[in-house]
Amino acid sequence: MTAPASKLLQPITVGPLELKNRIMFPPLTTGYEERDGSIGERSLAFYERLARGGVSYIVIGDVAPVMTASPTPKLATDAQIPTFKALADAVHKHGAKVALQLFHPEYDVPGVGRMVMGSMAAAKAAQEAKAAGDEETFAAKMAESNEIRKQAYAKLHHDMQHFVNEASVEQLTQIKEAIAASAARAQQAGIDAIEVHGDRLVGSLCSAILNKRTDEYGGSFENRVRYALEVVAAIKEAAPQLMVEYKLPVIMENPDGTPRGKGGLLPDEACEFAKLLEDAGIDMIQVAQANHTGNMGDTIPPMGAMPYNWTLPVAERVKALVSVPVATVGRVVSVEAGEKILEDGSADIIAYGRSLMCDPDIALKAATGEPIRECLNCNKGCVDAIQNRKYISCVLNAENGDEATIAIKPGDGDKKIAVVGGGIGTAPMYQLTRELAAAGVKPDVFFGFRDAPYCMEEYRSIANLVKVSTDTGAVGFHGFVTQLYDPADYDVVLVCGPTVMMRNAARLCAEKGTPCFVSMEKKMACGIGACLGCTCETKGGEGKSVCKNGPVFDATEVFF
Repeated sequence: MTAPASKLLQPITVGPLELKNRIMFPPLTTGYEERDGSIGERSLAFYERLARGGVSYIVIGDVAPVMTASPTPKLATDAQIPTFKALADAVHKHGAKVALQLFHPEYDVPGVGRMVMGSMAAAKAAQEAKAAGDEETFAAKMAESNEIRKQAYAKLHHDMQHFVNEASVEQLTQIKEAIAASAARAQQAGIDAIEVHGDRLVGSLCSAILNKRTDEYGGSFENRVRYALEVVAAIKEAAPQLMVEYKLPVIMENPDGTPRGKGGLLPDEACEFAKLLEDAGIDMIQVAQANHTGNMGDTIPPMGAMPYNWTLPVAERVKALVSVPVATVGRVVSVEAGEKILEDGSADIIAYGRSLMCDPDIALKAATGEPIRECLNCNKGCVDAIQNRKYISCVLNAENGDEATIAIKPGDGDKKIAVVGGGIGTAPMYQLTRELAAAGVKPDVFFGFRDAPYCMEEYRSIANLVKVSTDTGAVGFHGFVTQLYDPADYDVVLVCGPTVMMRNAARLCAEKGTPCFVSMEKKMACGIGACLGCTCETKGGEGKSVCKNGPVFDATEVFF
């Protein structure tokens, strides 16, 4: 146990809202929405679980104000209002506030939509001709459908690159009006706030890299940010009761000095724009990473690609210039990190994105000092899923996407647990050991190494017992780690390490009748179940993907 957090749990006033703490869930594309973009049961369960875990402010990512083919939520018609009202009601039950991040994709939605509908109409006509036995018409209509679809995809790609420059002022006005109308619907639904998506179309217009216009929306800094300020004003007029915040995408710098992202503003311009946003009446600014490279890794980089909380230096600069609250986001993975940011006065609100997917109870655990499950930044269940048009999940949280039916909870009664690891398989067992200790069940830890153990002091502080073996006998017991313990002494044995070690541990446990669980993540490749490279043969004859069905399995179910 650590000391309970203090700064993170302080309430804060943001515009008309009183947030009960400083913990925010930033906008993420989930894939949980219904096909028409409405908020369905899966979405409701996911966001209510976050609220139940104590988070104060939840932003629903990528909410489109028009009907698009994009797999995102949509609040484009009055008919969708009830589903968003259900969302607001579910979140409010737990004292949290909810915002919609409104955006418009950077392409001609009506134009692409008309072409897609034309393709579908031709395909329908082809099927009708086939049913009538008219093979000639069938072939002609299928060819027409395929050609239109091909042209639609070509237009979509073209527009994604050029729409920011080719959209007419009339089109931009229509988009602005659609965003305002969606905000009005959100207010009607009981939503608490609107976040302007400063990336995508709006960010492209702000960008000196992407914006090549020569009219009132292009050229100078003042012209490039003009549309964004008009969008803010339109939202505030259409939904005056709502808090309005702005996601401020900043072109950051990679470790090698190259720019990271295109569609936002460089740090100096971002700071200047922040002052204009405050003058326009914005209630909060979230400093984030600019994207627009076609690679989600730019916005949400994997482990090692960028330092922890790499956007914080710009957030600090923005906070020094404005009086409204400033949120920071980007690889904040611990309660301690969030506390330090607030203690230093670098930001006012901490956005835990992937971290809250990993452990939705961060706020509750911060209050008690219980360790959280820390995000690995592996991007295997979240970012990879977004890129592949699947719903997001977390390899460390079995609840994601199934919150309505699955709940992780402590087991009943006291258990005597052995944690067994070998080589690099000892590292993943640290978080497990921490959580077991926090739950009041300090396990006995048995680790094997070739010659030199590492990180044992960290384990000794949270384990009941730590014993080490080495192949060379340089440290601890000279022999195999499976010789250090008797499975009969334990209620369960948890194993991670080399295959031969896990095989022996499983065999010994089977002989003594002790449940044994093994981690098979060594087999994982793509992490999303697409490559089938991690398929694990089971005793029942069924192949299971380690990344989707595991990585932890009952040792009696799998072949090694």
